Amino acid sequence: MENTPPPAPIDPPPDADPSASPDSISVPPPTSTARTSADLDHEQVSVKMLLSNNVSGLLIGKSGNTVTALQNQSSTRIKMSQPGSHFPGTNHRVCLITGHVAGVRTVVNFVLGLHPGRKMMLVLPSTVVDYVLGRGGAAAQEESLPTLAELHSCAVTVSDPAPGYRSERAVHIEGDGVSEAACTILERMAGRPREAEYYNMSTCYRKHEYEGGRGQQHQHQHQHQHQHQHQ
Repeated sequence: MENTPPPAPIDPPPDADPSASPDSISVPPPTSTARTSADLDHEQVSVKMLLSNNVSGLLIGKSGNTVTALQNQSSTRIKMSQPGSHFPGTNHRVCLITGHVAGVRTVVNFVLGLHPGRKMMLVLPSTVVDYVLGRGGAAAQEESLPTLAELHSCAVTVSDPAPGYRSERAVHIEGDGVSEAACTILERMAGRPREAEYYNMSTCYRKHEYEGGRGQQHQHQHQHQHQHQHQ
């Protein structure tokens, strides 16, 4: 029976200490794949804010000069609902902001500066509310996301969806860290673009013209007429 030669020793890395034992050689940790805030700054995102009539007027400015200048400065698109057109269940107009995270953040902070107090009202897609707010939803549990209250010392209230408008939720945020909370929300939405996509990418919420309301009504009328013809 032939003798099997012992395995050749493994050479240590060039910068390793020659006197160190194999067990004491440190192994660098794996590179993290987590995306930083700087990475997300260039991602596209949309967010809806709820504004009082007074704040809406300040944002638009005389002859639209303020909102035009802000769009140019931030490279975003800002769309306001018409006067008297409010988000269901509120008396606030809808402001839809679209652009890169960095630009949208600029607009949000500008709007926060127009508010009398440390508060913010947003409209978020129902599909991403738990994840964005870190309220203990499935995605939040999966990634152990801290809540906005834990991160930024602010109070968060999520309104029940208005009848016929279940795909979006109004979110009220108030406290000293409201600006930082806005940044976190934008980054989390940019990190989940599919879930954070609005079903209604407009500022219009007229009855029976959203979430298939008119289509469903027409379908029910058609079915009723069809049944009546066969009776």
